[in-house]
Amino acid sequence: MKKLILMFIFYSIAIFSQDPAYLIFRNSGNVYLKWEYLRDNNHEHYNIYRQYENSDTWEQINPKPLKLITDIDEIVYIGGEYYGSIYLSLMGVKREKRDITKSDIIAWQNNAEAYSMLNALSVTQPLISELTGTSFLDTPESRARVRYKINSIRAADELHYITSEFIDTKIDDIVPTPEDISIKPLNNSASIIWARSLDVLQSGRAVNFNIYRADNITGPYLIVNFADMFQGVLTGEEVEVDTNYFNFVDDNLINGKTYYYYLTGVNTFGFESQRTSVYEVVPSDNRVPMAPGDITINEFGGRLKLSWRNISRVRPIGYEIFKSIGDTDNFVKVFPTLDAQYDATITTWTDADVREGEFYSYYLVAIGQSGARSETSDTLTFIIDDYIPPAAPVGVVAVGDTGAIKLSWEANTEHDLLGYQIERSSDSRFATRFLVTDKPITGTEFIDTVRRESQSDIAYFVYALDKSYNRSLPSERVIVRVIDVVPPLTPEMTSIYEEDDKYFVNWTKSPDNDLKAYRLYLSIGDSSSFTLKTETTSLSFSDRISERKEHFFKVVAVDLSGNESLFSRIRRLQIEDETPRPPDSVQVIQEEKYVNIEWKAPEDERVVGFFIQRNYAEKGSPMVDLAVLKADKSRFMDWDVDITRECTYYIYSRDEKWRLSKPVIINFGPKSK
Repeated sequence: MKKLILMFIFYSIAIFSQDPAYLIFRNSGNVYLKWEYLRDNNHEHYNIYRQYENSDTWEQINPKPLKLITDIDEIVYIGGEYYGSIYLSLMGVKREKRDITKSDIIAWQNNAEAYSMLNALSVTQPLISELTGTSFLDTPESRARVRYKINSIRAADELHYITSEFIDTKIDDIVPTPEDISIKPLNNSASIIWARSLDVLQSGRAVNFNIYRADNITGPYLIVNFADMFQGVLTGEEVEVDTNYFNFVDDNLINGKTYYYYLTGVNTFGFESQRTSVYEVVPSDNRVPMAPGDITINEFGGRLKLSWRNISRVRPIGYEIFKSIGDTDNFVKVFPTLDAQYDATITTWTDADVREGEFYSYYLVAIGQSGARSETSDTLTFIIDDYIPPAAPVGVVAVGDTGAIKLSWEANTEHDLLGYQIERSSDSRFATRFLVTDKPITGTEFIDTVRRESQSDIAYFVYALDKSYNRSLPSERVIVRVIDVVPPLTPEMTSIYEEDDKYFVNWTKSPDNDLKAYRLYLSIGDSSSFTLKTETTSLSFSDRISERKEHFFKVVAVDLSGNESLFSRIRRLQIEDETPRPPDSVQVIQEEKYVNIEWKAPEDERVVGFFIQRNYAEKGSPMVDLAVLKADKSRFMDWDVDITRECTYYIYSRDEKWRLSKPVIINFGPKSK
């Protein structure tokens, strides 16, 4: 109701824009006057005066006072039941059938909303302005220029209210024809839209519009909006105040039937404009239906039956069914195959093109009367039960690689194949198996990542899996080993030494199961030029000393895959130059109080002297240095020896670097008494 009141206030302000507010219309020598009711509690009625141009005389032209009608019978006579009831309601006389009192008029003028509403109605409805005493028709004697004056009559005086401008009565005013018209088809109705001109409204030249409709272009045409007080403005309970366009919806039409319309403008005095062009429209249901609901799928006899229900208030012309096979989104329309098959009564469909174990997905679309398509329904998926497993995969091949095993096999031919599963086993009897992947493998190749250090045989079994999760028997077992890239543990040298012009090298054992051999590398003179000396499965090696220089050794372990361990630590063997020759012809002779030791110097120019040692035969007896002699000596007398005890003598040649020859060892025993 508040929006409706605001609409009336808008009309009152828009049209009665002058101060004071009045409207004039000229037609065929007649002058029509209308003005805003004077909001003054002392006002009783109006007098109208006319003045011709070039005359100073004002002539009263109303034969009787123009006043607000208060008599109930006269109100109903002039306004009829419809406008009379509206008039009485705004004056505060709602349900009682009685005359309007002075207090009713004062209360109405003090109610801004009721006052503005009745003024607005007096603009758009000529009968209302007749009831409020705010309109008058004058026919001047001469079609000359005239003007009018309206005075308010009080109890004791007459108050000037309005004086118009001079007007030429020879000119007829024109009611504007509606412009910028468009008519759109709706469901069982039509929307008529036309331009709203504020200038036309404010001048009162067109405050209403008549919309005419006919079933035939030649007529007859009847007004379809006669009941509106503000035609084209009110829509249901809401008021649409659009500064650019009016809108009217003509309801209760028949879809598919052709209707013809034209419009006229109506001014504040009830005069119509020339009619517009005729517009043709065919109503249709452009509403979009809801998607079908309550969709079910049932299997019978190896077929799938779909059922559904229309849950939309909009009645469709039919339905479309879309189908997808498998897990793809590649949906294809399968029903109807021809548009002629659209039928809203068909709510079931049977799909015979199905196979066991296959996934099938469906969704539906409803088609509206104008071809508008609903959103897609929920998608339903169905699989026909399958209890037959696929065949076991064949042609399984496994190839070992660095840290991985590559498997391949021939593809199964089942139509409902979901994929493959692979089991791995690496225990000694291949009894315990583990599933390699959580999800089925869709291809026919797979790479299994294993530890690079793995040195055991691995067995694989491949299974086929269909969409009903039936699992095949295992494929034939394939056994493979990952390529060994792990080197053996590094051996370490435990000892190196020289003996009898030979060197000896010993090292620890590497614990690897796939050990092939050990490689000993030798560098002579320095540690920068190692060469492979030998490859052996033994833990030791010896060879003749070819050069009397320092010898450097390092050793590695090698496995069956050719992986070498890291080198051991480098060990150095100091090879001395060749020692001098020992003394010749050594004799040890016991004398009475000493032991006499004699020898001959060897034929060796490097010998510069001799060195003699002795120790007793008893365990723990220390070695005693007896003498250091020059090369010209060939005899030594041992006065300190205990000739009663057994002992051993060691006689060496020596060179200038104090390198000793091999000792000449002689065991001495006391003579028997």
